[in-house]
Amino acid sequence: MDQVVVVGGGLGGLAAAALIGRAGRRVVVVERARALGGRAQTHDEDGFLMNLGAHALYRGGAAADVYRELGVNYTGRSPVTVGLAIRGGRGHALPTGPMSLFFGDLMPVAARFEAAKLFAGLATIEAPPGMSVLEWAEATTRHVTVKEMFLALARVTTYANAPTLQDAAKTARQLALAMRAGVLYLDGGWATLVEGLRRAAKHGGAEIVTGRDVVQVLHDDRVHGVVLDDGRTIAATEVIVTGGPRGVSALTKSAAVKRWAETLVPAHAACLDIAVSHLPRAKLNFALGIDTPLYVSVHSVTARLAPAGGALIHAAKYLPAGSSEHQDNDKVLAEIEGAVDLLQPGWRDVVVHRRFLPRLVVTHAIDVAEARPGPAVPDVHGLYVVGDWVGGTGALSDATLASAREAASLVGARRAAA
Repeated sequence: MDQVVVVGGGLGGLAAAALIGRAGRRVVVVERARALGGRAQTHDEDGFLMNLGAHALYRGGAAADVYRELGVNYTGRSPVTVGLAIRGGRGHALPTGPMSLFFGDLMPVAARFEAAKLFAGLATIEAPPGMSVLEWAEATTRHVTVKEMFLALARVTTYANAPTLQDAAKTARQLALAMRAGVLYLDGGWATLVEGLRRAAKHGGAEIVTGRDVVQVLHDDRVHGVVLDDGRTIAATEVIVTGGPRGVSALTKSAAVKRWAETLVPAHAACLDIAVSHLPRAKLNFALGIDTPLYVSVHSVTARLAPAGGALIHAAKYLPAGSSEHQDNDKVLAEIEGAVDLLQPGWRDVVVHRRFLPRLVVTHAIDVAEARPGPAVPDVHGLYVVGDWVGGTGALSDATLASAREAASLVGARRAAA
């Protein structure tokens, strides 16, 4: 049958289905969970709308372009950060621009002019291809606090703690995007994006099947369909598989995808999501670790995510990428809680809900110097992959939506050629 099967009902899968359906193709989305959205799900806990960890939409990124193209509406605001820079176990006044560096005690006087120059030039940083983030920081900064500040900014914009692996040029582009356009915290959480994409996919004629798992992609040198966990077969001329590279490799049995899965390095974060009846310190909403990979943000100050009077705090530790060491979850949780203590002392007494996710996948591939693979899988005609590890555009959800658009375009081009 001349139809397309999309495996996975997250942002990438739904976007690909919507784009393909708009082009007039029959498309079926199969999602193993009962609910759509994947890591973009939002859980309602007594009116507190909790994303899976901290989520922010880059205003000038590829994802926003795809949402606009598909008519996915959302509302939100850019955060105005007022809070602390955590260094040496203490909270210091958080710099928010070049001039603010000259106040407070975060760094010695001798480092402030260098830091101000770095801040002013963040949007125009250039780095030679192949240089790591750490190499760039060590080559261009003299004071240790300035280097730490740059690495902290790199972490918070890429959501990754991998300075020896991340490509400096690609990280600089992400920093420039953040400085130029900023981010949005979304009213209602990222479930608004999931619902918008679901509607766009349905409007394009897509059939969406939930609670069923794809256990095999049928192919020789070209795609023939998929097999579901209940034994049914869905015929297809093209299959788009979403998810992480290891899961995609296991499902597709593609030699090319297996090679990709063996080389790509994911990034993880330990996330603590906290709903409180009120903020003990209402004027402070953000804390960033300078010499430690910690993050705290009160998202409900910016977006509608909590009932009247309540607040929603997202806190995290960016875990070292590529580390195979055993993780002491209790120790990691204590570190994150300590950062929240500095920003909002007394928060433990007003907790309504809390959720600890000790090792959440932030992205399935650190942005290294080498180009990301896909979306076309070279050893199986008609097989495509979509995800934050795919394609050459953007990072995080921008990469996911950009690869969905590219996969849909390739599907259309293949049909036209046929």
